[in-house]
Amino acid sequence: RTVVDTSGTPFLDGRKPDCTLYGAEYKQAKPPEKAAPLVLMLALATIEIKPVVGATGSFIAAAIGEALTFGHRLLAIKPFIPEATCAITDCHRIQFFRIIRSSGGGDEDCEYECTAVEKLGVSLTDRDEYTPEAGLGHLWDLLTASASDLQAELPKLGDVLLDNFLGAGTYGTVYSGHLRGADARDNYAVKVFSHKASFDTELGILGAMNASSDAIPVLKQSLTGTYPSGSN
Repeated sequence: RTVVDTSGTPFLDGRKPDCTLYGAEYKQAKPPEKAAPLVLMLALATIEIKPVVGATGSFIAAAIGEALTFGHRLLAIKPFIPEATCAITDCHRIQFFRIIRSSGGGDEDCEYECTAVEKLGVSLTDRDEYTPEAGLGHLWDLLTASASDLQAELPKLGDVLLDNFLGAGTYGTVYSGHLRGADARDNYAVKVFSHKASFDTELGILGAMNASSDAIPVLKQSLTGTYPSGSN
């Protein structure tokens, strides 16, 4: 895992989470300038650093809301993932949140799960052994979890690799991408559809437009992918 300081980079749809957790593929991104906080497709989770308040050592609602906003942006930018993980910490305590996409597939009407505010540290047992506090243990689980464990796997699109988020359309989400084995600078615009019905609708629209205008290139082939959710 790689944890990157993204507090100064508005890479998440214009937003700047304090820290972003990336998978192993992050270090393998090519060319070197691609191995930067702008590689949205490899982002797995976000962590906000905020102070706690009060005798209970809790985080204020505004700080929690900001942390959840970053999770919602991950859901919006990557419609193929069913849930997103985010956390908030003061570097002594930490709280984790899971945002679960609604059955309708939207990124706003979601269910939420969270842990208590937990300590980041170790404690000495009666046998003079050090054991991690609950917060440290959960953080370790997050840092060692696979992309599939975090429900954050990329869609499989054959030889096409997704690089970055470009925008969301009516029927799908648009990314920049490149062909496997090719220079990542030779990229294309790739539109990913969450449902085949949306793909068929847009293909029909483009086909009708193409029949009436030579300005739109003929679609030579189409790509379909299998998503972690099981839809095509």
